[in-house]
Amino acid sequence: MIDAPGASRNDPHDYLFSLIDAGINNKLYGVLTIMRYLLCSIAPERTDVIDIADFIEQQATITQFDMQQLGFPNDWRSKSIWARDFSLDDASMVTASLLDRTDSLTAVDTRAVLTAATVTEPEKRSVSNQMRRVMRFLVG
Repeated sequence: MIDAPGASRNDPHDYLFSLIDAGINNKLYGVLTIMRYLLCSIAPERTDVIDIADFIEQQATITQFDMQQLGFPNDWRSKSIWARDFSLDDASMVTASLLDRTDSLTAVDTRAVLTAATVTEPEKRSVSNQMRRVMRFLVG
């Protein structure tokens, strides 16, 4: 299921805000919007997704097909993400480049690392002190 990320759900000006609409999110327009956003974050000069949307629009015109059936809102062309010169702010680009440089663990490896961890005495005392404070707060 496609859905708008948390921050996008609260900002009508966010590029992915339209994905909260059930008539859009699980249809082709929702998929293309996410593809456009992701491609802009890793290769902003590429317009492949716009080319696909253009082709769909051309074919819809020829065949008299209503693009709303694919989730395209009437004003989709006016949304800035569909402009050929659109670019994300630098923060998205930096985030994407940092993610490219990280190593990820599988669920099995993560479980192994976490279960192999040992708690030191200072950490045990800290947790005990925190628990005592919570209990005092709860008891009053």
